[in-house]
Amino acid sequence: MRTATRALWSASRPTAGDPDPCDDDPATLADLQRVVDELAARGTGARLVLRSPAGEPRVTVSAGEKGGAWIWLSLRVIEQGQPHCQSGAVGAPILIGDVPTGAILLSCAPGASGLRGHHLANARAAAAHCETILARRAAQRLDMYAAADGMLRMLAAHDPATARHAKTVRLIARSLGHAACLGPRDLLHLELAALLHDVGKIVVPPDILRKNGPLEPEEWAIIRAHPAVGERIVRGVPHLAPCLPAIRHHHERWDGHGYPDRLAGPAIPVPARLVGLADAYEALRAGRPYQNPRSAEDALRELEASLGAQFDPGQARLLRALGDAADPRGDYARRTLGTA
Repeated sequence: MRTATRALWSASRPTAGDPDPCDDDPATLADLQRVVDELAARGTGARLVLRSPAGEPRVTVSAGEKGGAWIWLSLRVIEQGQPHCQSGAVGAPILIGDVPTGAILLSCAPGASGLRGHHLANARAAAAHCETILARRAAQRLDMYAAADGMLRMLAAHDPATARHAKTVRLIARSLGHAACLGPRDLLHLELAALLHDVGKIVVPPDILRKNGPLEPEEWAIIRAHPAVGERIVRGVPHLAPCLPAIRHHHERWDGHGYPDRLAGPAIPVPARLVGLADAYEALRAGRPYQNPRSAEDALRELEASLGAQFDPGQARLLRALGDAADPRGDYARRTLGTA
């Protein structure tokens, strides 16, 4: 299992940084909690510690805690990738492929006779069970990325510029999501929604997408249909269901004059607000057939002038806080996308 899951884990990584091992997925957390609860039912304290994307151990689930030097023990088990015992506590590593990703830790109550050999065996068995659970989540994440990649390839065949735009919007939205303190699961869904936000344009004729001038009313009607069309396309992939609100509503406006549903203010889902903001910023910076590219400062000024009308006044300011990380033409984008 460890060798077989290594490819899954690597393939399911986002483009920037390692994924959170379970990305706060409720079903995955529930399965992990059951493993820990079963250990605790045998009379020991139990914790499952996973390495965060930043490399620090964090307690993911716990039950029946009895004390013990959790931080020191978890660091040693994860860093060495080997089981370890100390007074009143044992730990077994959780490996994805050959990479230590977390640990199962058991402890006994202070003053108790201590843990025996079978406790380490129990910890090892629980760690193997957790590896299977995390591998399943990695496979789900891989399915999500594969489906999104397939859709983006179809869009690129239809209009390469729109696909390039989507890749850059993904980068900007991910940076905004970090600044907005989204959790790992929400960040994953935001990133994929940003990548797919314009997939509905696959039904828009290329001559409209590339028109170098104002659109006619009937052409605007076709363009304005793309969020709803994109939602219908992505709805066919069950794992991508959490991305649907952002795809459908990324052109809504804070003042209620957007489309397709004329949502206003807080009724607009937060991921849709972030994708819409990233979309507008990228369009200003990259330019369009009918519009020259703007400098970063000019683009930010235009967005800030639309606070409370087009954009959530509490979120547009995130762009200024992010600086180069949010700029598709900055050093961060060149490092991540390989483009200027």
